[in-house]
This record gives sequence, structure tokens and C-alpha cells, in this order.
Amino acid sequence: GVMGIIFAFSSVVGMICDMVFPKIFSQKQHFFFLKVTVLAAILFPGTLLFFPEHVMTLIFAMAIWGLYFELNMFSSFQFVHKYVHVKEHTRAWGIPQAFQSAAYGLAPPLATFLIKDSFEPGFYSVFALLGIAVFLTIFFKLAFVNTEAHRVVREKPTKSWMAEFRVWKILAHSVWPLLVLQIAVYTIDASFWTIGTLLMQDLAEQHALGAFLLSAYIIPAAIVSLFLGSIPFPFGKKKTALIASVLAGGFLGLYAFIPSVPLLLAVTIVVSLLLRIAIPEIKATFEDYVSRLKNDD
Repeated sequence: GVMGIIFAFSSVVGMICDMVFPKIFSQKQHFFFLKVTVLAAILFPGTLLFFPEHVMTLIFAMAIWGLYFELNMFSSFQFVHKYVHVKEHTRAWGIPQAFQSAAYGLAPPLATFLIKDSFEPGFYSVFALLGIAVFLTIFFKLAFVNTEAHRVVREKPTKSWMAEFRVWKILAHSVWPLLVLQIAVYTIDASFWTIGTLLMQDLAEQHALGAFLLSAYIIPAAIVSLFLGSIPFPFGKKKTALIASVLAGGFLGLYAFIPSVPLLLAVTIVVSLLLRIAIPEIKATFEDYVSRLKNDD
């Protein structure tokens, strides 16, 4: 119970950030959010390493994690909106997701190797990786300093009652159903990172392949995300996200009826592929709406 509350605290902080950031940082560009993202990433392991071993330390660390996650998302959305054409939104979200999935796949075995004797080597390795992240952040900022040359020109919206009415019309008919779909998709995704780890232990006791449950979820995600922008889907972004999500939920329901561990792994691979199609398409659809709202006047 306590651990659930601690983990959920990051989501509470994330929701607060979603409400506050657009108001106080409305004029900030993606590089501002990226810099603060890296700072939050440094503070997260630093809190666990240097603060006393207490439950409040965990809560504070999870608050920083929630802040980090939202800053990362704000930075990504700002970048995609400013520098990526609408037709490339799916590809723009698929490529970062591929690298993120690859990192999720590499991190657990690397962490297990580093902390087999003590926790300190793992934390110091995190700081080393963050140092690389800081270097790359500065390098790419300097290397692509002339970002104005790549900026997607969008007209500034005129503020009026009619423009406001159009905003609410789009939100009422399009965005809220998409939000419900996003909640469902992220609930499935989160289940693999929470319940999935416990299920993996049980499956490993039943079959040698059971230990590869999370690998079956992570590796296909990294592959399909990398090529997502090149896949010719016959439907639009929103319909593709809906179909992929419904299919993912249907295959996930087969967990209740399949006793075979190898078959469960096969189903997990299919669920992973479908979710990694759905999530970038949902993000791309949101970004399309943002573009319409800011260009429709």
C-alpha cells in the first residue's frame, strides 16, 4: 500500500505540472525544458544517494521523477511543434520511442551487473551517463544553433470569441475521446512495468522462458518504433491508434486463457507491437490538434 502511494505521487506531481507549466512557461522553447529535464534527471539519483534513508526521501525522489517526465514531454512536444512538419509527426514520435524502448531493455541487466555488490556503482554510473547527456545536449544545441532555418512557420493565432469557440469545438469532439484512449493505452503499458515484473517471476518458476517476459515486451517496441514513420497505414492517425489499442487490449485479454508460457510471450510481443503503434499515433494526433488550434484563426 505504501509503495503504491509513493509511486503514484509522481503522477500527482505530473498532473500539477500539466496544469501549471502551460501558464507560467508559455513562451519557453524546447531547449529550456530540455535543460531543466537534464537537471531533474541529475537530482533524482542525487536525492536517493545523498539524502537520509527515509520514506520522505522516496516521496521527494518520486516528485522529482514526475517533474522530469513532464519536462521531457513538454520539451518533446515543443520541438515537434516548432521544427517538424505535420506529415512527419508520427515518425518524429516513433524514433524517440525506439531509443527509449532500447534504453529500457538495456538498463535492467546493466543495473543488475552494477549493483550486484553495492548500490554506489550504479548511482555513479547514472551520473556518468547524465554527464554524457549534458555533453550531447550542449553539442547538439551548438551544432544546430541555426534552428530558425528549420523552423516550421506557423501563423500566430488571433484571439477572439470565435477562435475560442473553435478551440472548444475541437476539444469537445476530438480531444476528449483521445484522452480516454490515451488513459487506457498507458494503463496497459504501466501494467507491464508494475504487475508484469511480478508475473515474470511466477512465469520463470514455471518455464525457463518466463524470465524473458519484459524482454518480449521491450525489444519489439524498439524495433517497430524505429520504422513506424515508414509503415503505410491505410487509416488516419486517430483511427490507427484506436484500432491498434483495441487489438492490444483484446490480445492482452488472452492472458486469462493461455496456460502456456511460450504462447504468453508470443502474445506479449503482439501487444508490444500494437501499443508501440498506438502511442506515437496518439501523440502525433495531439500534435496535429495543437497545430490546428494555433493556425486556425
